[in-house]
Amino acid sequence: MGAYHLPADARFTCRSCTNCCRHWTVTVPDEERARLAAHDWAAEDPALAGATLFDAAPAGPGGAARYTIHLKGDGACPFLAPDGRCRVHARFGARAKPLVCQIFPFTFTETPGATFVGMRFACPTVTRGEGAPIAAERESVKDLARAFAKELGGRAPAATVDAGGGHEIDWRDATAIDAAFATAFDGPEDAPSDLPLATRVERAARLLRQLQDIDLGKIRGNIGEFLELTAGEPTPPDAAPADAGAGAAVRPPRAGERLLFRRFLNLLVLREYRGQTGGVGLRWRAFLDSLHVHFERGSLPLAGLPSPVPLSAVPSVASPVTEPAVAELLARFVRVRRHAKAYIAGGFHAWGQLAGLGFLLLTLPALCWFARASAAARGATTTALDDFRFAAVYLDFTLGASDLFDRASVRLQLAPLVAPDAALRLFQWLAR
Repeated sequence: MGAYHLPADARFTCRSCTNCCRHWTVTVPDEERARLAAHDWAAEDPALAGATLFDAAPAGPGGAARYTIHLKGDGACPFLAPDGRCRVHARFGARAKPLVCQIFPFTFTETPGATFVGMRFACPTVTRGEGAPIAAERESVKDLARAFAKELGGRAPAATVDAGGGHEIDWRDATAIDAAFATAFDGPEDAPSDLPLATRVERAARLLRQLQDIDLGKIRGNIGEFLELTAGEPTPPDAAPADAGAGAAVRPPRAGERLLFRRFLNLLVLREYRGQTGGVGLRWRAFLDSLHVHFERGSLPLAGLPSPVPLSAVPSVASPVTEPAVAELLARFVRVRRHAKAYIAGGFHAWGQLAGLGFLLLTLPALCWFARASAAARGATTTALDDFRFAAVYLDFTLGASDLFDRASVRLQLAPLVAPDAALRLFQWLAR
C-alpha cells in the first residue's frame, strides 16, 4: 500500500454522540451477518425479540452475498443501546463491529504507491476540530486502512485517471493538478496562505477555468510542467477580481445558475426521505418539499434542526464568512476533502477530476445556504458558527449517503454549476 498521508490539521476523538449510528447504510458480508445474528440479542433487550436485524443487499464482487443492517423506524441501528453504546462493541469488542463502523469517520483512497486518509465532516467532532490530532493515531489508522484494502479484495487503483472531457491522464498529471489546486487554495506547504477565503476560492476557480479551457490531450504527460510555466498568469477579463471580499462588488449568479442551484439543493434535501417507506404519501411529501425549496416558500424540516426552516426567510439571512472561525471551518472542509483524493480516484461518483474539484468549490455556497437555513430555523437574521457546523455535518452526510449523484442525468443537469465561474458567483452571492 506504500506511504500513508494523513490530513495535517484533522482531529478526532469519539464523543459517543451516536450520529454515526443513525441513518447510515451499513453493509456486511454474509459471514459477518451470520456471526452477529447467531447471538441471542433478545436476552439483552427483549425489544429485539423477533426484530429484523438485516436486509438483503445487492451482491458484492464475484456474486458474494451481502446484507445491510436494518434500521429502526427512527433511523437508529438496532445494535444501538439506550445508553448510547454499541451492543456489538460492548459484548465482543471494537474489532467485532462491522468494518464500516470501525472505519468511521476515516476514508481511504488508494493511489499507486500511497494511501490518502480523509475525514468525514458528518462526524460533529471532526467538524468542530476537537479531539486528538489523528497523526497521534497513525498506526491504528494504518491498521484500519489495511483492513479496508483487504475488504476490497486487493483491487489495484486504475492505471489512469478520468480528467473529464474525454481525457484520460496518468497519475503524475492528476497529482500535479491536485497539487496546483491545493497551492491555489491554501498556498505552498511551506508558506500556508493567510488570504481571505473569498480570494482563495477565486484563485482555485481561476486554476480550474484555465484547465477547462485547454485541450489536456495536447499536454498529456506534461501537465505539471505546464502548470509551473503558467502559474500566476493574469486573471481573464470575465473573472471576479482576485481581492474580492467583504464589501466588494459581487457579481450575482445568472438566473439559470440560481435555478440549477435550487435543483442541487433539492437533491440534497431528498436525504430526508432516504430509507423511509410510505408509498404515495412519502413521494408526495418529497414532491412538496421540492416545490417549497424551488419557490422558497413554505417550511422545510431538516434532520438535526429542532424546528422546520421558514424558506421565505432564508434569502434575507446574512451569512458572512469573514469571521475567522467560520472561514477556518470552510477552508478546512475543502482542504480535508481534497486531501482525501476522492475527486481524483473516481470516488466522487465518477465525475472526473476537474468536475469533481469544481463540485468541491460548489459545496461552499451549499454550506452557506444550509447555514442560512439553520439560522432561519431559530429566527436569526445572521448566521453564527454553529449554523455552519450544522451545515458541514448535514452536507457531508448527504454527499456520502446519496446515490443520486451517480446518475448520468444528474451529472448532466449540474454540469453548468460545477463550472468554476458559476461556483464562484454562487459563493460570492451567498457568502455575504
